[in-house]
Amino acid sequence: MAPHLQRPTDNPTQHQGHDDAGHPHPHQHNPHVRSTLQPRKSAPLYPAHTFSLSPTYHKWVKLTALDLHALVLHLPYTGQGIYHHLNHPIRFVYLCGIVTAIEFPHPRFVIFTLDDGSGRVVDVKVERFAPGEKEADKVAGSGTIVDGMKVGRECSEVGCGLEHLFLGGEVVRTGTVIKAKGVIETFRGMYQLLLKRASVVKSMAEEVEVWKSYADFVESTISKPWVLSEASIKKSKTESRERARNEERSRRERERRLKSRKTKRREWEMKMREWEERQEVKRLEEARVLDGNPLDRPGWQPLRPNDNDCERDSVQTIEDALPKQRRPESSGESKWFHSMGKKRRRSKDFDKGRRRKR
Repeated sequence: MAPHLQRPTDNPTQHQGHDDAGHPHPHQHNPHVRSTLQPRKSAPLYPAHTFSLSPTYHKWVKLTALDLHALVLHLPYTGQGIYHHLNHPIRFVYLCGIVTAIEFPHPRFVIFTLDDGSGRVVDVKVERFAPGEKEADKVAGSGTIVDGMKVGRECSEVGCGLEHLFLGGEVVRTGTVIKAKGVIETFRGMYQLLLKRASVVKSMAEEVEVWKSYADFVESTISKPWVLSEASIKKSKTESRERARNEERSRRERERRLKSRKTKRREWEMKMREWEERQEVKRLEEARVLDGNPLDRPGWQPLRPNDNDCERDSVQTIEDALPKQRRPESSGESKWFHSMGKKRRRSKDFDKGRRRKR
């Protein structure tokens, strides 16, 4: 419908991120609530080879739900899971909040909503193993990728057959306070957290300690721009190039070894094929030679003791027709010939020595 033909609504806040009752939608941005991580000044975005020097790149960064939705995804890092606040590269997020909803929309994952009181909520996704994917799971599809978390129907309430989310042996219900660590994903234009580690907050003192560490981290690190010197940037660039050269050298070496193994494999297969062909030719030649042997004919059978003289004569004739083989010498005869040969050689050597002396 064209804009000038749209029907006016009775509630002017309905199309401004509010529901029919005029309340802000929990998954829509509320312009009256601002993130605690407001940039103080513009900061330069450093190249990717310097990210390893950042205090947030290899760390679980403590954020609120509002801070998470305020992160920026720059175009060069799309699909790499790298987000920025100011010029801090962030990959791993650490949240703490109350579970307000749990859903089981699919056999492969569970969704629960986390509210930390910052003005926004975050959907946390827990991936489950497929039936038979993990042998340690006795119940098909009960395991998740998070250690200590599983899905089951073992509920203390009598007659309850619904699925429940368990963390550390306890049932996760609405109102449970959880510390969640994960990576950021995007679903329908909204950020959500793919859970990697989780634990239940069991006391108020533990929750206060989490928020105190969050406040200290914001004040000391993430609220200020990340600053690098020119010397650090040049050194990081040189190290990055050296790593790239080493990786390229290693890749070429792996390819060379793989090619050499393939070549040797082909040569071995070729030699085996030639050997099999020679064996086949030899077998055919032996079969051709044995075709003239009367003992090799399919109708021939050995004589029995009660056969007549005619059959014995025929067998004698067949044996006479076979090629004569040399009778093997006995062990005594071979030793005698060997000793006689030695004596003859000794006598010849003795005669040669006598001739020389003369």
